[in-house]
Amino acid sequence: MTKAYHQAQHIIKEHVNAGPGDMLITSGFGMTGVLVKFQRMLNLKVPENNIAGKFVYNGKKPIVFITHMEHHSNHTSWYHSIADVEVLPFHILMLSYCYSMYSISNVTEST
Repeated sequence: MTKAYHQAQHIIKEHVNAGPGDMLITSGFGMTGVLVKFQRMLNLKVPENNIAGKFVYNGKKPIVFITHMEHHSNHTSWYHSIADVEVLPFHILMLSYCYSMYSISNVTEST
């Protein structure tokens, strides 16, 4: 089983062009489980000890930007972290997308 697990990790890392220094976070509970694990690794998801906000660094809270396209369980997970959560409005996403498409077309036209 361990050999198959490591082989699967290798295949996934190769597929996403990850190097030996990159980390692959796995969980048996889907993307939300991986997200919670990632939040804990960053010390953003702390148990009930966080009621007084004592885990905020130097008086500053991290901010996380998410979109309306996230699954609601991922929204909930961020709302229960120490981060301030901002849901980006749809029109901001479209402006960003249009700008990136414009930038790509300018690069391809100039070459």
